[in-house]
Amino acid sequence: MIDRLRCAAGLGVAGLLLLVSPALAGEGAADAPELTLSQALDEALARNPELRAAQGMVLEAEARLRTARTYPFNPEVTVGAGRRRGAGTSTTDRDLGLAQELELGGKRRRRVSVASFELDAARERLRRAQRRVTAVTAAAFVLAVRGRESVALERESVRMARALLEIERKRFAAGDVTRIEVNLARARLGRAAQRLELAEGAWRAARAELARSIGLDPRQAPRPVGGLELPEIELAGRDELLRLAGERRSDLAAFRRELDAARSRIDLARRSVVPNLVAEVTYSREEGTDRILGGALGLSIPIFNRRRGEIAEARAAAGRVEAETEAFELRIRQEVEAALSRYRAAVAGARELETYVVASLEENLGLLERSFSAGKIGWTDVIVFSREFIDSRREYIDVLAEAWLAAIELDLASGAGALLPGGENSP
Repeated sequence: MIDRLRCAAGLGVAGLLLLVSPALAGEGAADAPELTLSQALDEALARNPELRAAQGMVLEAEARLRTARTYPFNPEVTVGAGRRRGAGTSTTDRDLGLAQELELGGKRRRRVSVASFELDAARERLRRAQRRVTAVTAAAFVLAVRGRESVALERESVRMARALLEIERKRFAAGDVTRIEVNLARARLGRAAQRLELAEGAWRAARAELARSIGLDPRQAPRPVGGLELPEIELAGRDELLRLAGERRSDLAAFRRELDAARSRIDLARRSVVPNLVAEVTYSREEGTDRILGGALGLSIPIFNRRRGEIAEARAAAGRVEAETEAFELRIRQEVEAALSRYRAAVAGARELETYVVASLEENLGLLERSFSAGKIGWTDVIVFSREFIDSRREYIDVLAEAWLAAIELDLASGAGALLPGGENSP
């Protein structure tokens, strides 16, 4: 009976099971551009609109620093003339004045300090935005690779289900099975086709997301080049990762620079109480008579406005930024802890699945071939084993992608730069 089935199907068990072996070269649109991970990251850093916005904030901060360094007051020139009449005579008086406001109390130096800290914060946020774009693009690339691998596997599943349906039809024609078994095989093919449709839809969505993260038109969604393997990184211990995060996270450094700027604003508000001095030189001439050269000094008296509101506002802002900085430090520790736990679990799961499931299934291919050839097992066993093989490959693809996503998350949380190029401590 076994030999008759094999002849009827025209396909041996080894040939059938080869249909469900992992295919790493999924198909896609022929005109879609192909990108490696490195190329995708370079494209993202060059095109991503989020980075252009962060670069604009740096340019704004640079302009504010130039403004702070520029002396704020220009000299003022006044010209006047008047007609004098008296005792039957008429003369014309002319006046010329030059005034300059002189800033006292070191206010300009403190404005420069505030603007410098703000520029440092903007640069740190740009560096963090670059790092975040790199991580988002890498994650999108991994999901696109997973989508491609899943499509390839589901296509093999459909081919296998179609081959099994053909075998069952020939067995039914030979009178060895009932119509129910043929209908069950047809149902398996329908489920496999549905999973393929879902996998292809997910892959298209993943490629569109990869295009979005790079800054490409979704109609030019690229095809990722490369396969899924366990990420190989030298993982530091928990305490070391927390230390690295405190030293290298650019967004935390930005909070600290903003706190420095807020404290400098308090000092600036206090210095604003010191009045500025106005120095003036005047020259007057009475027609036909005297010439007068004089000068004057002006100084405001801070009686009504002693800048108390500005000082209170600056103190409140500094307190708020300090609280936000402390909360963000706690959030970073939580992010590192969560990412580390997720990464360790994903890697351990991938290794166990590879060792105890994937490897043993590969070995069982040969055992199944010999058992089927010897007539010790039937097509039911082949179907069960093939289904187990496909399910295990699905799980393996998912767990490899999970390990990569966890590694990217950990790299971003710690700022270590161990996995992706351009760590946050890079110049």
